[in-house]
Amino acid sequence: EALAQARKPEYRSQAFSVEPRVIIDNTSSNKHTVVEINGLDRVGLLHHLTDALFQLNLNIASAHITTFGEKVIDVFYVTDLTGAKIENEQRHRRIEHYINQCFAGISAAILIYGPTGGAARSAKGCRDGTQIGCRVTRDGDWGDAWRSSAQ
Repeated sequence: EALAQARKPEYRSQAFSVEPRVIIDNTSSNKHTVVEINGLDRVGLLHHLTDALFQLNLNIASAHITTFGEKVIDVFYVTDLTGAKIENEQRHRRIEHYINQCFAGISAAILIYGPTGGAARSAKGCRDGTQIGCRVTRDGDWGDAWRSSAQ
């Protein structure tokens, strides 16, 4: 609830146009895949980004978080669950997709598990279409939260 109340005013975020960009690099580190994320900062973004990496079964070995005014540049050094780099191009595309959805305000848990499959994972969704402050009910019904974010 605190995140929903602390959201930045709409007029302020509309003044800046920062296109989200995800760069996945396997050459900069000997042991890790480097995921660089650039975009417009907002309250709760870091949580959504790290949750997306968690939902994608990635281990974060190191995180370097930087903001320049309204722009965020976050760099994560990640491996898969076996400690190996992420070499598969299809997996790279999946990482990019879920990270980009974070900038759209969509929780990775919703994308991965859907409205009913995510019930046990306590994914979040709100009546206003953002993914902040509301939880799925025990029986898996997302109510207005899922319908408004799916439209």
